[in-house]
Amino acid sequence: MLRKLIWLFLPFATAVAVHYECLPYPVKSMCRIEYMSYHPGDQISFPAGYQRYHINLPKSMRKAISNVTIFDQQLYEAMHRPTGVEMISAGLKELSLPTELLLGDFNDNHIDTVNTTSGENFHITYLDLSFNSIRNMEFVSPLVNLEILHLGHNFIEVIPDSALSTLTKLKYLYLQHNHYITLIPWGHIPRSIIHLDFYGDNIIEVVLTNISFPSLEYLNVRNNALTTFKVIELLRAAPNLKEAHLHNSDIDEELMRKIYAELTENNVSFKTLYESCESDEDGIWRHMVYGSCTKWHQEVLPMEFPLRSVLLLVVVVGTVIAFVCIVLLVFKHMNR
Repeated sequence: MLRKLIWLFLPFATAVAVHYECLPYPVKSMCRIEYMSYHPGDQISFPAGYQRYHINLPKSMRKAISNVTIFDQQLYEAMHRPTGVEMISAGLKELSLPTELLLGDFNDNHIDTVNTTSGENFHITYLDLSFNSIRNMEFVSPLVNLEILHLGHNFIEVIPDSALSTLTKLKYLYLQHNHYITLIPWGHIPRSIIHLDFYGDNIIEVVLTNISFPSLEYLNVRNNALTTFKVIELLRAAPNLKEAHLHNSDIDEELMRKIYAELTENNVSFKTLYESCESDEDGIWRHMVYGSCTKWHQEVLPMEFPLRSVLLLVVVVGTVIAFVCIVLLVFKHMNR
């Protein structure tokens, strides 16, 4: 009988929707939620009237962490189709991008699948998928309105030519720390690009012959697998370049100095890995670390302060013990 009652009321229990309320936030158009749970088919609801949703880790460690396995059209509809969604550290594994979304920040999740239906008119201009488990970039090509794309700290192995050639409005591309990337389709990067960051990948060559990046101002290919670099070729391709980070440990030191000299001659800023600095008036030596001169204070001998402290402690303890012994001897003598 009990089993029959459970099966009878189970559909009613699952049909009850969970309603989430927004926490206080200075921006009235943003709904901030510290915890939410969602799985495909769950019935949930949100308050209306918000243009952006911000789901992040709770401030208190005592509160539970969000568990949202998928961001799909049903969840987007429940949020009343906001223009911006920030869902950070929520446990996401799969993302289905809505066509109406303008801003999407889904960094620091476990996303390995991004669904974008080819042929749809996606409005999104900003997408952050850094710190996830993404292995390919094929999903990017339909997002023709993208201006800023973050894909750093993933497991991307290959960048298809078609992935970038359709992004004619792309200005900022971040692909740092994708250690499996060895080749970049330089000829298919949009001419609109301003900022390119490939720091810490495994790129083996940079070929910019007959390529034009008229808007490029920043390039970072530091800490890759480059053994050479042609600055003249870079400056021809990017005449408006302002900053370039080109240091690679496999490039010969002498060649690296020539590269820095060419950048300096053309007013392109850079940061060397290490450079010595002069000592200041106080005799404190300075050291250049990634372009910043920092003080190196004179080291104190390891045993100097501890030894003094130990000796002082021994003297104090010895004095106390001697005093106690004298007092005991006096009392013992008086009691005879």
